Amino acid sequence: MVTLDKKERVMDKDMLLISDPQGGVGVAGVMGGLNSEITENTKAVFFESAAFKASNIRHTARKLKHMTDAAARFIKGVEPVNAQLALERCIELVSELHAGKIVGGTVDVCAADLKDREIDVDVSHVNRILNTNLSGERMVELLATIEVPAKADGNDLHVIVPHFRTDIESGIEADADIAEEVGRIYGFDNIPAVLMNGDTFQGCLAREFQAEDKVKDVLVACGCLEMYNYNFTGPAALKALSFAADDERNRAVKLLNPFGEDQSLMRTTLYMGMLDSAARNIRRKTGYGRFMEVGNVHFDLGGDLLPREEKRIGLVFFGEQESFYTLKGVIETVLDRFGVKGARYVKNDIACFQPGRRADVVVNGRKLGELGQVHPDVLSAWDVPGPVYMAELSFRDILDLSVDTPAFQPLPRFPVVSRDLAIVVPEDSESAHWIEIIETAPVDVIVEKGRLFDVFRGPAVGLGKKSLAITFNLRAEDHTLTDEEIKKAFETIIRVLAENGAPLRQ
Repeated sequence: MVTLDKKERVMDKDMLLISDPQGGVGVAGVMGGLNSEITENTKAVFFESAAFKASNIRHTARKLKHMTDAAARFIKGVEPVNAQLALERCIELVSELHAGKIVGGTVDVCAADLKDREIDVDVSHVNRILNTNLSGERMVELLATIEVPAKADGNDLHVIVPHFRTDIESGIEADADIAEEVGRIYGFDNIPAVLMNGDTFQGCLAREFQAEDKVKDVLVACGCLEMYNYNFTGPAALKALSFAADDERNRAVKLLNPFGEDQSLMRTTLYMGMLDSAARNIRRKTGYGRFMEVGNVHFDLGGDLLPREEKRIGLVFFGEQESFYTLKGVIETVLDRFGVKGARYVKNDIACFQPGRRADVVVNGRKLGELGQVHPDVLSAWDVPGPVYMAELSFRDILDLSVDTPAFQPLPRFPVVSRDLAIVVPEDSESAHWIEIIETAPVDVIVEKGRLFDVFRGPAVGLGKKSLAITFNLRAEDHTLTDEEIKKAFETIIRVLAENGAPLRQ
């Protein structure tokens, strides 16, 4: 049928339709039909007043994707007794305003129980709730002023709930609802003020919540602004990120009653919301931004299993002064504040990031997260010019590896010796791998603070090769190193590097 908004609606057997022998004239509780529209040529009007079941109207409005003011009211619930009262008021207005001539009578079809509800209330309980000492008779007087009939019988109060007071509940909530009405009419200013009493105890935040606050504090100190995004996303946004077929982030939980297609899935990553926030700020010419979010993601495990929920830390940076390395630096600051040592950055193949500018964050073989520069194809899906840098870390993994009580070490008492070397390695190898070999070489001195400071490529090092220039420190805990110790340690490091396929650059 075609409704008043001139759109064709397809009905099914579960939807309530108001009809006559010729066909439908209205979608019950939602909108009338165009064929029953009142126009300037209308001569007769038929009044109908009904109270529809809230769950049915909710189903109809959602399935038709058409929420109207009428539907919203019926979904919240209306009292059947009001149908007759509303109809009589309409006829009364037609008569008073001389808008037409009233003819015919009324047909009443009612299957609802229109009798007023009756509840019993404990007078002493009401007084305890309000901290008053009112008699049952006094409560009857107060309730009469708001058209709520009641009768006192010792400590019991028998109340007849009018049809228009749907907010007064039956059962265990009855005492509290009547206490609210009595207190309101009696006057809260007339109730003596007393201090609360009861058992108290010292509370504290659980370790997980303390850690979450700490993460946010560290990121704010790094210049990030916190954001909150919806836990919902859509198939189009998930597809735009181009995750591999076997990536668990494709296993999104589908909602049974979504608000729309773009919010029909529970998010499996924070990336969609972060890109939404970045796009919104870039379009508004903010120039640059650092945003962070600590939120949950959900994964569909299939079958009858409940979805798995995980907490993630998300970061998104954009602006001229931001780069892959500013993002990496913030991540290193977070790990350092939690006492997580030995982080390595290993190349990955996640398609939503640009090749050569993407990496996994790995500690002791355990992946904590990933970071990278967003691929132009992904940015085009969000209509963002870029560049944009994003990262996502596992909150639980960082918490598991964190050190609650930092272990402080004294400053070195004896001087350190700095040494540099340049090695030739395969083009696709990582500097962190060679620094680890240097720092773990079998020498009798302490080797630490290895750092890459230069990369060279060219004919001098050969095709498919590159030269890495690395600096590191040598020292001892209990004495100043001798020239012989330094020479022996340096030669051992060079030998170990050569055995692993990284000879000195000639």
